[in-house]
Amino acid sequence: MIVTATNKEQKVVKNKLSLDNIRYFRTGIGPNNVKNSLKTIKRRPIKYILNTGICGGINSEINQGEVIIPEYVRRKGGQEKLKVNKLNKIVKHGTLITSEKPIKSKADKLEIKQQDEGILAVDMEAFYVAQFCQAHSIPFYVVKACSDNSREVNKDEIINNLDQILGNVIPAVKSIIMEQK
Repeated sequence: MIVTATNKEQKVVKNKLSLDNIRYFRTGIGPNNVKNSLKTIKRRPIKYILNTGICGGINSEINQGEVIIPEYVRRKGGQEKLKVNKLNKIVKHGTLITSEKPIKSKADKLEIKQQDEGILAVDMEAFYVAQFCQAHSIPFYVVKACSDNSREVNKDEIINNLDQILGNVIPAVKSIIMEQK
């Protein structure tokens, strides 16, 4: 099952994948939406969950459109790190932080990076999807595309480039799907 936060993310990924027999699920943006929406899928048999979509860059070495496949996800301000299932090919060594709110300013991004040098990027859903998967013994993967680097966020630039940015996750997403067949 492929889990995205927004309809737009889901639409782009679905169109670019062009694969049959893939289940998609949209959680909505942020922790509360994720926790509430995932309650509705407990009754369905799930082989794996792959969380994909966009994330924000924290590390200045990561550029817009770069694919993030972290080893761990962690909640902003929390200590618990949840392990992400390994993708046999590509892994960025580091952690994806999940925040309760968007991290837009360079100062906020710097504050997060100073918590742990291994932080690659920030999103608003992955930790809570991972927590759900862990509680239900479901293999969890995360593949995100960086919508911006560590500078200030330009929302218009992200929206205008979303198809291209999300298109970058497709090879890794396909690889995970093929591994699971």
